[in-house]
Formats: sequence, structure tokens, C-alpha cells
Amino acid sequence: MAIVFFCWGVIYGVVSAGIFLIQNMDEEDWTIKRKERVILFGCSGINSFLVCHVSRMEGVAAFMLSVLAGCLLFACITDGRACVVFQFTWWVAGAVGGGLLYRSYTTDCTALWTTDFPQEQRLLSLLFYIVLQEVIFCNAYGRADCHAFVVCALVGSAFGMNFLGYLIHMILAFSGLAITQAFRHNINQKGNLKQPVAFLPYITISFWALLYAVYSAQNGIITILNI
Repeated sequence: MAIVFFCWGVIYGVVSAGIFLIQNMDEEDWTIKRKERVILFGCSGINSFLVCHVSRMEGVAAFMLSVLAGCLLFACITDGRACVVFQFTWWVAGAVGGGLLYRSYTTDCTALWTTDFPQEQRLLSLLFYIVLQEVIFCNAYGRADCHAFVVCALVGSAFGMNFLGYLIHMILAFSGLAITQAFRHNINQKGNLKQPVAFLPYITISFWALLYAVYSAQNGIITILNI
């Protein structure tokens, strides 16, 4: 149970550090009110349980995933509040994702990294997906959203996910956005949003849901997600 509270503290600390940093470097008022801090504290707690489940209480992986969770939560806050994501968010998140991927290739983590696919195949599919995101899909949505999908793919690859898993993540994120905005009557007759909304929360929620499913589902479902 101690590791849950440790991860909780790391996630909340990462978000708080990010907010403190932008308060001193940006003209926007980033003051977090008491009610917002309570919500942030609760979201950090939910993330900590997900992190501990996915990492199976393995210390290094749990810490790295906690930092990643903090970065994604911080990005959701800034995107939702001012439609902006600071570049340093992706420097940290990308480093963590790359570290997890490197660790999956260089250490004996059979309890964590479960996949039937060769390392070369996973790496090639990951590189192809990164090129698609940063060169082609960036014209369909924001650059920060592309970075988020790439970071999630780095972590997903470390946990054995392959190209179909990345596509499922995108489908889940877009489906969540479409359903939510349809209920809010924020979609016009052409299928576009009437008012722009933050996409990062949908990317983040669908990512954790998918990663949780990989570790909770039966082997048949895991195989499908790893194709």
C-alpha cells in the first residue's frame, strides 16, 4: 500500500511543480483554487492506483509511470484551461517514455513486458507510427496532441503493444471526444466541432483505459491488442 501513496505523491508533485514553473514564466494566471486542488488530488489518486496496477508494484516502473501520469495530467490541465501545452511537458514525458522503452529492451522484465512480437517488429511499427503522427496527422489536430499520442505509443510499446494497439488508442480517444461533444450538441452538420475543446483529456483517459485493459483482460484480448 505504501507504493500507492508514493506514486500518488509523485504524480501530485509533478503537476504542482509544473504549475509552479509556469506561474513564474507565463503571463496567464495559473492559480489553482482550493476546489481545483481537491479535484487534482483525487485525479492523482486515481492515476496512482492505475500506475500501481499496470506496473505490478515494480518500483522503477511505478516511479517512471507516475512521472508520466503527472505530465499527462498537467498537460490536460493547461490544455483544458488555456488550450496550450508547454513544450517542457513533452521533454519530460518523452524522456520517461523512452526510458521505459529502453528498459523493456535491455532488462529481464518478463513480469512487466509481455508480448509475443519480436523487438524489431515492435520498434519498426513504433517508428512508423511516430512518422505518421508528426508528419501527417499533425495536419488533422494540434501538435501537442501528436506529441501525446507519440509518448503514449512509446510507453505502450514498452508494454508489448504494437501498431494495432496504437490505432485502438486513437479510435478510443476520438470516439470519446465524438460521443461527449454529441451529447453537448457541439458538433455541426459537417461533423466538425462548433467550439474547440481540449483533446488531451480524451487521449489520456483512453490511454490508461487501454493499458489497464491489456493487464486485466484474458490472453486472447491481450493478443488482439498486441497485433
